[in-house]
Amino acid sequence: MRLYAVLFVLCLSFSALLSAQEPADARVRVTCTPAATLTVDYKKCGYGESFLLTLPPGKPVLLKVDAAGYEPIWRTVTPKAGESRTEVFRSVRRPIPVLFRSEPESLVLLDGAELGRTPLRHFFSEPRSYNVVFRAPGFREQRRALDLSDGKPQVVDTELASDSGCVTVSSEPEGAELFLNGVLKGKTPQRLDRLLAGSYELTLRLPGYYPVEHGFRVAAGAEVPFTFRMERLPAGLTVTTRPTGARIFLDGAYQGVSTLTVRDVAPGTYRLRAELPNHAAAERTVTLRSGDVQAEDLELAALHGTLALQTKPARVEIWIDGKKLAVTVPASKNAYHSAVSALSLSPGVKTLTLKAHGYADYTEKVTVMSEHTLKKAYVLTFKPDFVVYPLVGAAAKGVLKEQADNGNITIEIKPGLFRTYRREDIQSARFITH
Repeated sequence: MRLYAVLFVLCLSFSALLSAQEPADARVRVTCTPAATLTVDYKKCGYGESFLLTLPPGKPVLLKVDAAGYEPIWRTVTPKAGESRTEVFRSVRRPIPVLFRSEPESLVLLDGAELGRTPLRHFFSEPRSYNVVFRAPGFREQRRALDLSDGKPQVVDTELASDSGCVTVSSEPEGAELFLNGVLKGKTPQRLDRLLAGSYELTLRLPGYYPVEHGFRVAAGAEVPFTFRMERLPAGLTVTTRPTGARIFLDGAYQGVSTLTVRDVAPGTYRLRAELPNHAAAERTVTLRSGDVQAEDLELAALHGTLALQTKPARVEIWIDGKKLAVTVPASKNAYHSAVSALSLSPGVKTLTLKAHGYADYTEKVTVMSEHTLKKAYVLTFKPDFVVYPLVGAAAKGVLKEQADNGNITIEIKPGLFRTYRREDIQSARFITH
């Protein structure tokens, strides 16, 4: 029995020792000014001015205080075992944005003090009522009451009424320069506001049209509309050709032999054509404007033969007699073969050379005949210029297409077939010396 009693006493002592070693919780009082919603580790605790929290020691806790109309406050606290502490939160009121707009632009006064000119964005720190005044020269003052007691953003729009007369001026056609008493006011259509009562002189000017002058009177508060139909000035056309001596036609009507000038032509759009024996006709669309004598120069090309060719691959350089003339383009997006490229050439035997990156050059003689089309199709021989040695697998030869900044390499291993090697998979790479 004595042995059991001793063991019981030892167990009680050991349990008491373990209990004494467990750290005590911390007590944290949170005070909020003004009253706010408290969130602890994203869990809502309630709304008020003071909270008493019991927190485990040594563990960071995220506190958030959020009051309506105020900026939220975030704070991380790490309480110590057994301590009692107070965390004080004083919230700062959130500014209330208000946008002031007016037509026309005006000066904004807030409670009698100048705030700025519209459009104007202002941030208010106090949620209360304000007196707003809009002022602009020539317009009646506009007063508005602004209530921000709910703390919500607002847009204040107003349109000021004119305290003078106005005139609206339009013309046919539009775009005429408008002068009021000799001062340029813009182009028609135009609205002239804030005109004091009295007499005025309007002048309209538009290139190619006779000017218009008109006098009128305006009264305060009145709106006077004007519409003017402007009369066109005649147009002219001077035509030169290279070579000279070509027959000139305007909308199919014969005008004479170049060089010539045609006057008193009605303004408008015409089809101009020049013809000369043994030369291709030259034509274009011309627009003749009132009051202008337009100059047109036409070059008539001697008749040539045509070489029409298509290549595989696309983007092949075409060289004729040692001179690069064109580059073939894909027949469609990502197409391997090209569209037909037609070259106008003087008659005779030509040395044709085709060149493309990654392909062997091809050269042959072709005979071009006047006013005939020679059609040819070519398939160039693929010629790899680069080799990649991967860490795993056999070396790959192809045409280098891209060597990226990150070390990745893309090669064309067969016509139209591409392969990309990542930098970490490449043992080495180099150009092939032919």
